[in-house]
Amino acid sequence: MGKLMLEIVTLIARVHDRILAFNAALGMGLTDKQLHFLSTGLLGIVLFALLFFPVRALVRRGRTAALVWLCALLGVLVFSFAVEIGQYETRTGVLEVADIAYGLLGFLAFSALWALIRWLVLLMRRK
Repeated sequence: MGKLMLEIVTLIARVHDRILAFNAALGMGLTDKQLHFLSTGLLGIVLFALLFFPVRALVRRGRTAALVWLCALLGVLVFSFAVEIGQYETRTGVLEVADIAYGLLGFLAFSALWALIRWLVLLMRRK
């Protein structure tokens, strides 16, 4: 189990390094916090979308979105901690609580965007 965890952490560290290299190569100039905001926000909303429809089909109730959102939030939180611990262990970065906070803020922002789009779709269906 420990070897598997180390391999996962190493893989995450490699992806992190590639994202940083991509950012530098394109000259985007995004900070570490901005990259955490974007990557974690996008990961969280993709996880939300992937969970939402199957759970909705199974449950067929009106409060499915709240349950799925909480599951996605939990996944994002676990992933954010794993990334930070991985950066610390592999010495590819510094473990910062602020990075976790920015990642969660990204997920909240993308969730608000999802809610707005969903509300607009429902509004258009009613008219």
